[in-house]
Amino acid sequence: MGVSELPLKILMKIADNLSILGKHFCSLTCKRWRHPFQKCLLRNIVIGPHEGAQVLVSLFKASGKNAPTLYGLNLWIHSLQIHHYFDVRKISDMHFSDLFGYLQNLKHLDLWILSSDDIYGEVTRTGAGWKSLESLKIQYSMPEKKWSARDMFECINTCSMLQKLKIHKHGEGYYMDFSLDDFEKMHQSLQELSSIEGDMYLNTDFSSTLDALRNMTPEFAMTSLDIRSKKYEMNDDATDVSDNHTNLDKGPKIRSLFRSNPNAFKHLETFDFTTDNYYEFSDLILWDLLCPLKVPLKHLALNALREGKVDDSNPIDINRILQSFSETLERLSVQGFAYSDNVKNQTLEISYYCPFLRYLFIGGSEVYLNVADLLDKCVGLKELKIRGGKLFINPTTPTEESNQHHGLEILKLQKCSATAEAFSYISFRCRGLKHMTLHTFWVPGSICEETGCLLVDMPYTFLKTLNIGQGQYGISRNVSFGTSIGLKKKEMDLECPIMTSPNIDWLYTFDYYVYPGTYVLETRKLSREYADVILEYYQNFQSNSIDQITKDNSSYDVANPETGWEYDLYRGYGELRFGNIESISVISEENDDTF
Repeated sequence: MGVSELPLKILMKIADNLSILGKHFCSLTCKRWRHPFQKCLLRNIVIGPHEGAQVLVSLFKASGKNAPTLYGLNLWIHSLQIHHYFDVRKISDMHFSDLFGYLQNLKHLDLWILSSDDIYGEVTRTGAGWKSLESLKIQYSMPEKKWSARDMFECINTCSMLQKLKIHKHGEGYYMDFSLDDFEKMHQSLQELSSIEGDMYLNTDFSSTLDALRNMTPEFAMTSLDIRSKKYEMNDDATDVSDNHTNLDKGPKIRSLFRSNPNAFKHLETFDFTTDNYYEFSDLILWDLLCPLKVPLKHLALNALREGKVDDSNPIDINRILQSFSETLERLSVQGFAYSDNVKNQTLEISYYCPFLRYLFIGGSEVYLNVADLLDKCVGLKELKIRGGKLFINPTTPTEESNQHHGLEILKLQKCSATAEAFSYISFRCRGLKHMTLHTFWVPGSICEETGCLLVDMPYTFLKTLNIGQGQYGISRNVSFGTSIGLKKKEMDLECPIMTSPNIDWLYTFDYYVYPGTYVLETRKLSREYADVILEYYQNFQSNSIDQITKDNSSYDVANPETGWEYDLYRGYGELRFGNIESISVISEENDDTF
């Protein structure tokens, strides 16, 4: 069989894996190849320039509104993206109602709108809907005034086959106001809708909509809800955002109304909720809606950060979450909360066994976590991320005597402190650890007066990647010179400093001047040529002092590690010692890409 005689199904699979140019060339090869490769070429259309949009509409109009256009090419288009630089109001002869009248098999639509009139006036008023759409993504921008989502959702509600909906806000300004009534109308109209991801401000005034809850249609198809509920995407000058506290007096009535629909959300597996309003609103949703309904959540994420700060007005009960969803929960992410109502004791105790939990992210402020307790309760954990916490182990916790090795593979710490004992304990129990990120961290402890070193020994850890940033060591923060990263030798004494082991990297952490009154920590990897100077200094650490450095003090520049690092050697350093590391990357304080 020749290539030109391949079955149609095989040709279509080949076409799916070619570039746009490759599909075009194949369509010109022979008559038999023209149809399948043209079909694949037109399946996904991106409209950007003004001329491109006009050409598309003109092609469809050329063969008549009610007739198949250009040998059915209009039926081949399954995906349409209207580029975000595209403004529909600049094209007088293009109407959405006409365009979507041609695209009878359109399954996926991605468009940018400047106001609800961009789609509402041309689709809803004419009665033309997007009947074939299965997924819809809308990006909107409204920096100057508030608007209701009602007009937009009147249009969206015509998409009777819609399964996935994404609504994203671009730029600063108000979020669309989304009420309980809007949600009720939407899920009555869109019976197939299983996933909502949106930047929409949830109206917390239940006084006018409470009675409507009694008659709400249970949501059977929904499997994923990702709501980013903010009132305003603000800059430093914004002053018109005020708190609207939830009317908690109506809590019992809301609870009874939700429980009257026991089958609501019975397939919900993912719930991601971000709010900058009052924490008890998300508390209401969690405890009075999802828990009583025994929703089978696998993925739960709650974020109450407000302008980057923790909401400590009402602690979140992690153990209640683990207890409620222990049989299904696989991923848990909570940030922006306090975790205890005891100001003096912020220790987070894990009280429930969570065998299915694979991913855990806890972000807060000064939350204490017992590493041994956490690993014992979350036996299936593969990735652990902590931001703003303190990791420790009890002095009585056995390390070498324990045989309960853990399968943790990824550990990420940011703005955290962890004792050297906690790191050693993790190394012993989590021998499969492959990826570690230490992003702005502090290891409390005493720097040895003889060697100038605070040793963090992880001899059982063989990493594929280490991302490391601003490390500090000592009794108080900002007292150390920097970090040394070394490899463990079998014959090496655990207390032996870096001088007898092959050095991999020396890192220098220093205050970096940004603007008046503002400094940030920065970490730079020092050149290899300076290693001998550093090693010689610490071999005679007891007899060295900053006064013995021979360089002229006038040349000292703290912002320049090439001249400033040598003046800080007297502070001492922290040594991170591993079994092996394949790759090391140095990250900056403001770089969150690795977290």
